This record gives sequence, C-alpha cells and structure tokens, in this order.
Amino acid sequence: SVVTASQALSLQTLTSLNKNGHTLVAWDTASHLIDSVDGYLAAVSTGSIDGVYLKTVGGTATVSAATAAALFSIPNFSKNNPDSSSNVLTVSDTAAHLESSFTALNAHKTAVSGIVVSASSTVTDAVYGDMLTLGATTAFGVNMTVRDTAANIVAHAPTQLSGSPSITPATWALSGSATVSIANAAYLGGLSGFSPGAFTLTLGADGSASVTDANNLGALGSTLHLGGHHVHVAGSVATVSGLTAGGKAIATPDITDTFAHIATLAIGGGLLGGTIAVTDSGAPTVAQANAFLAILLAGGNGGIPIGNMSFGGHTEAITDTLANIQTLTGSAGWTSNASVHTDFSLVVADTVATLINGANTAALSAMAGTTLSGNQTTTAANAESLFALEGTINFTLGGHTIAIQDTAANILNLANADGEALATAWRLSGNDTVTAADAETLLTASKFSVNGHTLTISDSSDNLLDGVLGGDVSGFSGASHVHVQLAGAETLDAQTAAALVALPGFTNNGNLSIQDSSDYLLRSANHTAEADAASVTLVGDETVSVSTAVSLAAVSNFTLGSNHLLLASNDYANAAALVAIGNFDTGFDANGHTLTMTQDALNLTPSEYNALQSDNIVLNGHALSALATGIVVTSGAGTVQVSGDGIDGATLNVYASSGASLSHTTGAGASFTATASEGSIGNGVVVTETVGASAATSESAPIIALEQTIITAAATGAGATFAGSGSVQVGG
Repeated sequence: SVVTASQALSLQTLTSLNKNGHTLVAWDTASHLIDSVDGYLAAVSTGSIDGVYLKTVGGTATVSAATAAALFSIPNFSKNNPDSSSNVLTVSDTAAHLESSFTALNAHKTAVSGIVVSASSTVTDAVYGDMLTLGATTAFGVNMTVRDTAANIVAHAPTQLSGSPSITPATWALSGSATVSIANAAYLGGLSGFSPGAFTLTLGADGSASVTDANNLGALGSTLHLGGHHVHVAGSVATVSGLTAGGKAIATPDITDTFAHIATLAIGGGLLGGTIAVTDSGAPTVAQANAFLAILLAGGNGGIPIGNMSFGGHTEAITDTLANIQTLTGSAGWTSNASVHTDFSLVVADTVATLINGANTAALSAMAGTTLSGNQTTTAANAESLFALEGTINFTLGGHTIAIQDTAANILNLANADGEALATAWRLSGNDTVTAADAETLLTASKFSVNGHTLTISDSSDNLLDGVLGGDVSGFSGASHVHVQLAGAETLDAQTAAALVALPGFTNNGNLSIQDSSDYLLRSANHTAEADAASVTLVGDETVSVSTAVSLAAVSNFTLGSNHLLLASNDYANAAALVAIGNFDTGFDANGHTLTMTQDALNLTPSEYNALQSDNIVLNGHALSALATGIVVTSGAGTVQVSGDGIDGATLNVYASSGASLSHTTGAGASFTATASEGSIGNGVVVTETVGASAATSESAPIIALEQTIITAAATGAGATFAGSGSVQVGG
C-alpha cells in the first residue's frame, strides 16, 4: 500500500499492526517527509515503512541543503516514485549551507540530479574544494570568489582547475600578504582572475624562470616585491624577446646566442640587464660589429657592462674593405671598449691596388690578415708587389683568384715571376709582338691566353725555324690569334723559305726574298713560299733550255735581276715562249744558238719584239710581229686618227673595213699616228705594222676601230642598253 506521511503517522497509533505480507511505502512531498514538528519524519522512518518516495510536481523538486540532508537521513529514501518512474531532485543553496551539509550531501550525491550554489559568495579554498567534490555548479549570474592564503591557493588550485571543474572561480583573492617562491608567484600571476587586493607578494630567494613565468610575474605589477632578489631568464635572443614589458621589468635576462643575433639587441629594449654569452666564432659584418659595440655600457648609455659580456673563447672574424675596417676601428664604440678588441679578428678584403698601396701598409700589417674582395685582374708588376707584401700584411687569396693582364714583355719579365705564380691566368692586354724564344715560353705556359688579341712572333728565319716554335703554335689553344713573321728583310733558299711559310700562323709582311737555282725554284713544294716572297731570283747566271726559261717566267714574283739565262743549245719556241723570252729582255742570251719558231707570234709588244731581235730567231715560215700598244682612236672633221706605240722603222698599214688598202707608210717611228677620212673607211678602220721583208711573214695582228653605230645597233637589237655615250675599241 502507498500512504502519505500523515497516514503513516496514523498507522503508527495502531497497536499490533499486521501488514499480512504486504508492502507499505510512504509517498509525499519533501516538506511533509521531513516534518519533525508533526511527527511525520519519525513516522516514515519507522521499520514498518518499507520505502519512502518523493512526491513532486511535474517530476521535479528543488530543495535546500538542510532538507536534502533530512531526506537522506530517512531509511530507504528514494527520490523517485513508487511506480519506478523517475524524479529530478536538485539541491540549491548557498555555499555556506551546502558546506554545512557537505557530509550528508557527499554521501548521497549520486541520489540527487544536481547541486547548485544559489548565490554569489566568497569562500576559502577548502570550501571551494568541497563544492568541486560535490560536483556543484553555480546558478545563472552567480559568481564564486576564493579568498585564501597564497600557500593554500598555490597548493590546491592547480589540481582544482585541472580538467573541466564544475565551478571556476571568477576571482582568486589573497587573504593576506606572503613571501613566496618565484614559481609560486609566477603561478599566481598567471592564474585567471587572481586579485591580490591590498596585499603583496614578496620573493623569498633568487631563482630562474621561463619567459612565460617571467611574464606572469610581470603581470602582478606592484603587487610583487622582488625583495632584493633576482629572477633570471635564460635563453637566446629570440627566446628572451618574448618577454612582455612587465616581464622585462622583473626579469634579469641571461642571453646565450650567436654574435649575429646578439648584435640585433638595442639599448632601451629591456634585455640588457643581465649577462650575454657569445656561442660562436662567426664572421660578422662591420655593421653588425658596430651594432654590437653600441649595446656596451659606455658613459651611462644604458648598455650592458663589459663585465657581463662573455665570448667564451670565441673570436669574431670581421672581413671587409680597409675603408670600412678603419671606420670601425676609428669609431667611439671601438676605441672606448678596448677590452673586447682581442675578441675580434679583423681581416681586410680589398682590391690589389688597395693592398699594395704603400700608404696602407702600416694599417694592413696590424690586421689579422688580408685577402681579396673578389676575383681580381691586375698587372704583373702589381701582382709581384702583392707577393712582396704577402708576409708583411698576412695576405692569402681567400678562395679568390688573380688574373694578370699585361703586355707580353711584362709577363715575360722574370722580376714578376713570384707575382705571376699567385695568378691563375696571364692575359695579353692588347696586340703584342715577341721573339720566337719568348713565344715558346708564353705558348707553353698553361696560364697564358691572348685574351682575344693578336700575338705576333717576329724574328729571324733561323729562330723561327728552330724546330720548336711550330709545334708550340699549333698546340696553343689560341693559335688562330698567333701570327708569325720575319723581323727584317731576308733572302732565303727556296726550301728554307718553304719551311718558313709552312709555319702555323705565318704572315707575309714583305720581308721574304728567295734566291736559288732553277732546279729548286721550279719545284712545286716551293711555289707557296714563292707566292709570298717579295722577289724570287736565281743565285747567278744559268744555262737553260727554252722550257726552263718559260717555267721560270711563270714562277710567282720571279725576276732575273742582274742574272742572265744562257740558251743551252739550238731550241724551238712557240708564241708564248717568245713572249716569256722577250720579257727577259737583255737577261736572256741566245749564247750563239738559234730559236726556231713553231707558230706565228703576232701579239708581241713592241718591247718584246725588240728584245727578240738579238736572240737569233729563225722564222721557220712563221710571222713575227708586234701589236702596237697604247692605242687611242679619235675622230673629227671627217677624219679618223689612230695613234699608239709600235716598232721603230716599221711600215704602218691602214685598211678600210672592206679590206681595201688605204695607205702604207714606211719608216714609221716608234710612236705613230695613222689618218684616214671617214668617208673612205666604211664602218671602221684597220691598222697593222709590218716589220722585215715580207708582209706575209711579218705583218702584225690588226687593230680594228669600228663605228659606234655598229655596236649600238647590235646591242639595241639584242635588247641591251648603254650607260652612256662613247667609242668602243676592239683589238684582235
């Protein structure tokens, strides 16, 4: 049966109540169930009641902490209904009331649906801990403040706030001033909602802190008193740069980092109050060195005392130009901090010109070393000067190279040998000329190049043909830029000349002459040299055949000079041979023998014809004559004039275009003029000369002068045009 609390009380008045095996339960509201005034609480707590259930409105009930404690004191109490349907039971009360009923609530907290702090309150850390134990929450708009000693807050808050606490205090307040450790003060400074109020925290000892902890300490502001102690924050520049303004005010930075990073610090940055240790032997720039020197304490500038600076045995190697190094060493930052000078190694990297300048030697010798600022091109003398100073200024190439660009004479000068040994390349500075011996030195030097210029090797044939030069030139990578020539005029035999001309790069400069016997002059292997020679001549007089004489005449640049060709025996000559012999003039001597013609020779020049008159020519039925030279044809006033140079004493013949003889003038002079009327000549005039007894065997080839109209008419008919007017002369 189900009864109310009042009915349970009534049943208790009955004597010898027998439930006869049935179950008797009480079901009523919380207020009735705990009513001790009317006796309901005692009635429902008797042994005859098998169960006590909470009656609710709509399935929910909210009770105070005291009511909940009383309900939990009833044996067999359940917040649900007798029919096993569930109710929601919430305990809502102040933190103080909840704390008063903590034992009962904690023992039965699984029997309630929730415990709620109903009003804002200030509690101790222990009470806050009990609220968390109960799983209590705060009602909407309700805040909780925890006020306690620094020790209690630091001891319990980390655990209390871990995970997801059911209540997070809006404020953590001190209940009094305290002396704390750095770690505890940092925790409080980082505790959300921490408010020291009028109380203070004083550090009890020196210690170290992380950047985060130091920033938390800084967040305490005037609440935190250092008490004469120090908070050391160790780390790199990047690490300590994470300090806030408050953190910097509290912390003593102990910086350990590379020189380059330390050089980024600045006075007024709040990071120079501790110590600084350099961790590397770096290679800073002058600018970085100046920046570093600027943070050192000098004249109350707010920098770090030199005594707080440590290089740990490291040395910073500054490499820069002499001008920049001298700017550094002349600065106030350098001169006022002499104690750090030994922590720097100053190396000048500059041009060759700067390094060898005598005005700089004293300054350079005081440096730890000198080197090049980059790959350099200089003269041989400058390279030698640099070598001479190598020990004085502690010079090394430093991974760079020197190229010497100079004249061949300077490169070859042995006085520059040590400087040239420093260089990786020797280059000509312009077109240059050297002897064979010097060329052999240069061309076989692996460092040498003509640098796009022309190297002329000028020497005697003996030196040029020493058997070494040719191979050196052909083996040189820039052989196309090498010219070989005679230094002065020389007369060589044909074979020697051929060897000279065959040298790689040989250039004809007009100094070569060849003198040899016909046997060597006529060898084909020597013809190239003969073509390059200024003159080719015989060693002396020679007795030759007509064939040999003609062959000599065909040799390039051949001249008899003072020598003579003597005919070896009676011989034969065609027209071409007669021309060649005639051109030798008095240099050819028939030597008492005869020259028998094998064909007509009508195209000789007057000088060739005259020269042959003393050479015992046998006509052999052929014609021998000369073709006048220097022909000029003019016309005017009905007359045509043909003038030129012919054979002195010859007969001058003039013919019309029809072949009719117009005139024969005997005994004409060497220079002649033939005249004919235009009306008598037809379309042209023909002039010949006859020498000797018979025109049939001695009349020259004709000189033909045609009227212009014949040529122009033919050309016009062929569709050609003339660029201008004038006469056309045809000789044949």
